[in-house]
Amino acid sequence: MFVTRGARRHSDEVLLQKPVPSVRELTEAGATVVNAPDARSFSTACSTSAARFRASHPTSAGCPALKLAADGKSWEPDPFIMDERYVAVHVKGKGAVVFTACSHAA
Repeated sequence: MFVTRGARRHSDEVLLQKPVPSVRELTEAGATVVNAPDARSFSTACSTSAARFRASHPTSAGCPALKLAADGKSWEPDPFIMDERYVAVHVKGKGAVVFTACSHAA
């Protein structure tokens, strides 16, 4: 989630996405950053996880996702959204309730 991302417009221009604050910035703001792909439980009722999603929204074909390459100058395709998160909560008498984030790949 800390990579520089953008989308190529029909004009071939790359439209930058707003960057996610860095680990340092988040830590300085009081957050405890856990940057790992493993599912984890934080209580007996809640768990969070991540999944590898292939971007499949209709706009993905018209405005493909890109990420800044390791050289810091060129762009490369970013067909997978590696940082999609959700929280699943078991609600007594109701069952599972899932809270999602952006759902980019939906």
